[in-house]
Amino acid sequence: MVWKVDALDAVQNSLSHSDYRVPSLSLRFLGLLIAADPPLFNHIYANYLPTLNFLIDTLDSECPPQLLYGCLEAVRMALSSDAAAQWLLDTGRFPNILYRALTSPSLYVVTAACKLLVTIINHPDPIPKGPTPYHHLLANLIITGHLYRVLQAWLQPTAGGSEKLAAVEVVFWLCGSKSEKAYAALSDGELVKTGCGLLTDDDRIMRNRVLDALKTVFVWAPDPYRLLCGTIERAGIGASATKAFELFCQIMSGTLTSQEHLKFHHIPTLLDALEILAVLADRADDSQLREWIEEVLMTTFWRLQERADKFNDVRQLPWEKGEENFGRSIIQQIESSINSVSPHQKNIRKLSVLCSLFGALENILNSSRLVHPSNLRAITLEALSYTPYQEHNPLARAVLCSLKTILKRDNDCEWSVVVECLLSCLNNPAVRPQNIKLGLDITKWIIDDADRSKRVLSTLPTRISQTLTKLLADTRWDVRDSALEFMGSLFEWDHDSVSKPCLDFALTHHLVQLIFDGMDDVDVYVRCTCLGALRRISENPRGHVYLETHSLLHSLLTKLLTNSLQDTESLVRRASVDVVVYLITEKQADKILFQIEHSLLDAKTIRQVMEDMDAEVRALGVRLLEAIWDAGFEASPEEDDRWFFEIGGDTLCLAGVEDASRVVRKEMYRFLSKVVAMECTTDEMEETGHKRGRASRGRVEEFVKRVKRDVDMNRLGESCVAEHIYQEVLDVDESVLQEGMETGEGNNVLECYDC
Repeated sequence: MVWKVDALDAVQNSLSHSDYRVPSLSLRFLGLLIAADPPLFNHIYANYLPTLNFLIDTLDSECPPQLLYGCLEAVRMALSSDAAAQWLLDTGRFPNILYRALTSPSLYVVTAACKLLVTIINHPDPIPKGPTPYHHLLANLIITGHLYRVLQAWLQPTAGGSEKLAAVEVVFWLCGSKSEKAYAALSDGELVKTGCGLLTDDDRIMRNRVLDALKTVFVWAPDPYRLLCGTIERAGIGASATKAFELFCQIMSGTLTSQEHLKFHHIPTLLDALEILAVLADRADDSQLREWIEEVLMTTFWRLQERADKFNDVRQLPWEKGEENFGRSIIQQIESSINSVSPHQKNIRKLSVLCSLFGALENILNSSRLVHPSNLRAITLEALSYTPYQEHNPLARAVLCSLKTILKRDNDCEWSVVVECLLSCLNNPAVRPQNIKLGLDITKWIIDDADRSKRVLSTLPTRISQTLTKLLADTRWDVRDSALEFMGSLFEWDHDSVSKPCLDFALTHHLVQLIFDGMDDVDVYVRCTCLGALRRISENPRGHVYLETHSLLHSLLTKLLTNSLQDTESLVRRASVDVVVYLITEKQADKILFQIEHSLLDAKTIRQVMEDMDAEVRALGVRLLEAIWDAGFEASPEEDDRWFFEIGGDTLCLAGVEDASRVVRKEMYRFLSKVVAMECTTDEMEETGHKRGRASRGRVEEFVKRVKRDVDMNRLGESCVAEHIYQEVLDVDESVLQEGMETGEGNNVLECYDC
């Protein structure tokens, strides 16, 4: 408790600091203290009342957004204490504070206010149930502060921009809460129903936020129909989702078919609305609803392509109830907005609509099961095979993403046709590098499976090889990088991959030689990727045999030591040392490195590694010394003199303990601890008649004595430990970083860590 008192004193003293960031951080720290120890609030209330007064007065006044954010976060964390909730209720100022924060021009402040409100709404009930300060606090907001009425007014299209943003953020956070209390608040306040009116807002961000909220809430809401109309559906989730599907179609057709809202920039909203319908169709588990969505997507695509032989007349589609007007409004509004402009603008708008259509298709495929995957695959391959679409970066990416999702859901297709279409895209020199990488990823996924790759690699191996050769000759570095990464991934090894057809293809068409040539590429990132691919080849048993039988292993080691280790870029030097260490430790490459007639790795080379300006290279150099030491331990007596001591490893180790980098010292401490521990192992082996593992026992003993005499191992170990805060950052788990940032669809609100 003593340190907490000191911390509270420090917090109170910091409140008068001229830099407002200091009290902001202090108050957030105060909130963390209360969250970790709720009874502490009583002590604060009794002995540090000026701190609480400063907090509440700051919240109820004009202050910098960074300070206001800190105050809101402090209150939110402090509400883990019932006493804190009662104190906030007793001030009688909370409704005004909340509404002021929600309409702040700072998005950070608005986000903090939303999180505070959601925390109050979702606070768990006590056991046994009974009234708590949180109930009274929420009741005060709803009754006295007219919370629902205010939010409904802010969700009107005529409301101000800041008010609409605040209300939409509240709805979004409630939709993402996935709790019964959040569902009750959304239903009682009719927030979802009212929020649908903003789907016609001119602000694209506002429309997208509402769509994201609807997609999120319809996934988990126990009664989606009630959220849209306020009437409880008692027939079960299937009936509720079906009615919600029909009602949402009516809402969309009623708002988006009027002349007032007939604008081109609303077309993405129309297509995104299909994603919401897909969620409802999936919850209703109705194949007819899914089929209707697929029919709308396919008809829209073929009409944009002006392929009358591929689509039905709009009037002949199986429309029912609310779907009829909404489906027609999508197709008719798209056609009218595209055909009413000049030919040049028409082409631009068509590309934009197609990009939105395939973006919506990908999201629908991720949230709903397919009825006719072959139809969707047909329109995707049709779009991918069209050269102008390949060259339009956003559209090509959307098509490739949709194709990847469809293929993972549909295992019954002509894989050779798909790969042939992908190859036509990869051979187009105008395709952007990002899309080439995506196309290669899909190709790799196809040929990585034995069943899928049989037909592909029996009919198209030469075309695939020619395409890769062409990509490696591309002038763009990221295209060459993607091609090398693809070829290296073919050699990824596990217990079941030795006989994979893709590996047979890589070896038959001598892709190893193509990768090997990439070591001389002019771009640093390509050279790094090449070295990573060569390591994968070495890790694969068949790949390593290929290196040996084609006399490439010696060439690889020579280029690594004479070229890559001399590279001007530290990234390449790191990768090259890493490959050398792996070859020595796992593939017995030391037999080549220390042959008298080659002398590939000498004292000059290893000293250069240990004196490199990059700390990571030096740390890998320590591992290289360790690999040489271990290799010498297993050497035959006549080879012993060629090992560790001849290249000056003992001298380099003693010099490395004084390295300025903590990373290097840590590696050296680990290695020297191993060396000292090996002394007893050598004695035991000699006593039992085993091979010593060292030609000169005297040199080993002398080295160990020098380490014990000249190196303070305890001091060296302590110097490797990072400072406590830095160590916590190094060891932090990724889940901690994601705490409070649940990844809901469209959740792009940034947390404030810079104030």
